Amino acid sequence: TGLKTALNELIAFNFLKVTTNKPNLCTKVFSTAEACVKWYYLSVVTPIAWSVSSTLPHLFAGDASFRQSVSTVLQFRQTLLPYHYDTLYRAHVSLEVPLRFLTFDYPSDERAGLYQDQVLFGDAILYTPILRTGEEFRVSHLPPGIWCNWVDGSCYKGPTEVKVLGSNSPASFTFLKGGTAVVTQNSANTTAASREQKVRVIVVLDEAGQANSTRFFDDGDTANNLDTKYYTLVNYRAANNTLKVTLPQRGYRGGVMKMKYERILVYGLPRKVISVKRVEKNQNVRVSSLVSGDTKFYKLIVSDTNVEIELNQAFELKWELADSNG
Repeated sequence: TGLKTALNELIAFNFLKVTTNKPNLCTKVFSTAEACVKWYYLSVVTPIAWSVSSTLPHLFAGDASFRQSVSTVLQFRQTLLPYHYDTLYRAHVSLEVPLRFLTFDYPSDERAGLYQDQVLFGDAILYTPILRTGEEFRVSHLPPGIWCNWVDGSCYKGPTEVKVLGSNSPASFTFLKGGTAVVTQNSANTTAASREQKVRVIVVLDEAGQANSTRFFDDGDTANNLDTKYYTLVNYRAANNTLKVTLPQRGYRGGVMKMKYERILVYGLPRKVISVKRVEKNQNVRVSSLVSGDTKFYKLIVSDTNVEIELNQAFELKWELADSNG
């Protein structure tokens, strides 16, 4: 109940436009490593998390499983750093609320109100963590639309409930909304160092086979970037078996010049992809197209071993689908 209360309070603060509140993670009142790890789950959807007063160095330092679990959570959180910056940018510019209950976006979904331990994070992520100690799985509610699991790209048409198994990685109970694109980045010790790491983009198609998202990038350190336009916007638009990437704003000339795509993934494809072409270069691209988990959807994976694209480049990928799954 403590974790659910904390999650509710985080959402309440977001509606009050206090988007940088920080939960105090794993304080001295927690007696088990499992309870402590579940508190770290909250840090995934908060831009700031406080663990200075944590009992980690004292009670659980000798627990290798605990150390690995916390490391996994924090690494996943760090890969979301570009998305955190993007949600704060939207909160500032468009007054969007970063953390929300399901009922805020889906008031007509009758079952959404029953799941107060799930949270919508930004415009693309549904986070459904297992918060109770001792639980090995949970039932997650997916509202209307297409939702794809972060880990394996399994896609579901909501409203529906799905069983989510427990895991050390919060990625396993993270779902991506159809019609959006999320950019992640390999983690590093500092913001400046992370800006030189490779990125991944996951494009999730909706029921019409489309997606459209514009993502924000800056150096994460310089003040007044919006006033000086020292930032870059990258638009990802998918339609008609084509992904078109453009840059409507190119003000950030720092680390973005060093960023390259490690992977480009497309979730929610109705059939297997048999070929992909990079349109502006008239270049065929070797890819992987696999069925997503145990669902009927397919995913497309373009690796940097087959195509090298920098984040500051506009490009277009067009794919051809098989006539049938057989």
